[in-house]
Amino acid sequence: MIQNRMQASNAKIDIGFIGFRNVKRILEQAGNDLANTMIHHPKRVLYTGIVGLIFTLYCTFLLRPSNLYAQSSLENHKYYTSIEIESGDTLWSIAEQFRTAEYISVQDYIKEVKEINGLSGDSITSGCYLIIPYYADEPLENKTMVN
Repeated sequence: MIQNRMQASNAKIDIGFIGFRNVKRILEQAGNDLANTMIHHPKRVLYTGIVGLIFTLYCTFLLRPSNLYAQSSLENHKYYTSIEIESGDTLWSIAEQFRTAEYISVQDYIKEVKEINGLSGDSITSGCYLIIPYYADEPLENKTMVN
């Protein structure tokens, strides 16, 4: 049994050694195959070259990092502001006034406001302050937003 394992391991070594000795022959055969393909199938070679060129141009011009950075500079940035809660204000009314399109829903915005301010319930008290998030291209000077 030990002898069989040794023969099997020797066979693997021999196969690997044979592969290295024939690398030149394998490369020559691959070159011949490529030459035959170019001679007998010129349209296939042409189409492959065109597809490769289009892919290269796409990667070069459309996926440049400068385009990605330029795109991100046009996006709004997230800011925070503090507002005083007035009589009659609710989290819902504040969310409707300050929520921007980056938030999927009013509920998502209210959830974030509650997390930022450490609120566990929905009740707020007039005269207190809330920190609220919003997205804009620059910080607001006024405390009211136009949707």
